[in-house]
Amino acid sequence: MSITPEKTKKRQRKGQNMSNPITKDINFEVMSTAAFAKIDDNFNIVKHRKAIYRTDTNDVFEFVGKGYKIIDHKSVINSINSIFEESKVSIRWNHFVEKSGARILSYVDVIDTKHVIKSTPVTLRLSFINSYDRTSSLKIHPFGVIGGNMIAIGDGVNAVHTKNVNVDSLMQSINESILTFKSKIDFWESLDSKDVDINDIIDVKTAIVDVLHIGQKQRKDMIHCTRESNTMWTLFRELSDSVCKMDVQESSRQRLLIKLAKYFEVNSKI
Repeated sequence: MSITPEKTKKRQRKGQNMSNPITKDINFEVMSTAAFAKIDDNFNIVKHRKAIYRTDTNDVFEFVGKGYKIIDHKSVINSINSIFEESKVSIRWNHFVEKSGARILSYVDVIDTKHVIKSTPVTLRLSFINSYDRTSSLKIHPFGVIGGNMIAIGDGVNAVHTKNVNVDSLMQSINESILTFKSKIDFWESLDSKDVDINDIIDVKTAIVDVLHIGQKQRKDMIHCTRESNTMWTLFRELSDSVCKMDVQESSRQRLLIKLAKYFEVNSKI
């Protein structure tokens, strides 16, 4: 399946991805150099290791093995951007830069994908994570966006830093994410047909929150949400919205949303 929009936009929207989505905080070069160890005032080369650093500040991100390949933030973003531009699909970018640029989490809202559940539109958001410090492989995760907040869809796709990432593999990952998104619509609609006993709602929320391993305050906020949840769908949305409001790093938020979605997929017959 190739990427095709529901309809082609004649004009670019404000905030929509333009020809250059590279922002200033990710517009730097990264290189590798030999790793050295200081022993008795002598610097000895460390075999089979190298250092990854940014050239504008000389900050070292990490020491890695010889087989580690740098997957550049900018090249990945530009490749993804080109894929959507060629398909004439309207998108919006949003970058979250962590650890002085060592890790980036980017969201791409695919505006031309839209479904409606209970009169509320749900669109596709693709998340791309990449790092220079071994904290993450290149990952592509699909999410649904509803009411301004996210709900997780699936595990996504990983690309390890020992292989080159080409445009064809990115294209395949994006198409798989779109297919996964479409396959979840029926599941989400089925959740709306499953009632939750209002008398047991606190116990149900407590059981769900237990699997997230979050702090006490965050746990309390999630359990005592104000929205009235009378179906599994409204409960799923309520808890997902609570995660979206947490004061955590975007990568941590994403992990919690994925855990939450997995719980509902496994336990949707509560």
